[in-house]
Amino acid sequence: MKMDYSVVNAPGRYTIRIQGQTHHRIDSLIPRQGRPPEYLQIYIFDTGNEVRNRLNAMGQTSTEGNLDETTLARLIEMIDENNCLAKLFRRARDYYKGSGQEFNIRLLSDKGKGKEYDLPSTSEVAGLIVGDMSSTIGVRDIVVQFQSDTLQQIRDYHSLYMSLQYPLLFPYGEYGFHPEIPLHLETGTSRTRQFLTIHCSDTYTS
Repeated sequence: MKMDYSVVNAPGRYTIRIQGQTHHRIDSLIPRQGRPPEYLQIYIFDTGNEVRNRLNAMGQTSTEGNLDETTLARLIEMIDENNCLAKLFRRARDYYKGSGQEFNIRLLSDKGKGKEYDLPSTSEVAGLIVGDMSSTIGVRDIVVQFQSDTLQQIRDYHSLYMSLQYPLLFPYGEYGFHPEIPLHLETGTSRTRQFLTIHCSDTYTS
């Protein structure tokens, strides 16, 4: 996207204006050479310094700042205990430390169909893959590589998109929107489509 800074310092309420399209991307499991860990890499790489790594990733390099380290540590503990995606990344960390082999994580895109109100388990949302995986990957799945120089875009219709984007709003790793959530209207109401759109989903969630 291209940021338009001409409205940032204008009088009144703070405003930003952008041109283009915003989207969410996912990096590899292990940071590139010479780069500090960030995002999901913090679950796997250098977990002994995880709190400090998280603070650094958010731009807080000093020990005195707006974020409380004790609170952050408790949030990490809560997510580790309850979030199925966090548990998957921790399992990947244990495998990485134990074997030293390269591997990939496959985030499944269609396990939420018909179960949008259920809490998924770790085995339902993803798979840890070692070796050749070309014949098992679905077109809409997200495959997180061990180490890569490129970022991969996450489609906003992937059922785990919201859980990956907003882990504190989806503390259990719940399924979010996917393209086949049935649209149910009141009896006698006419409808022109069968499934809920992502815009409707945002409205009902809000």
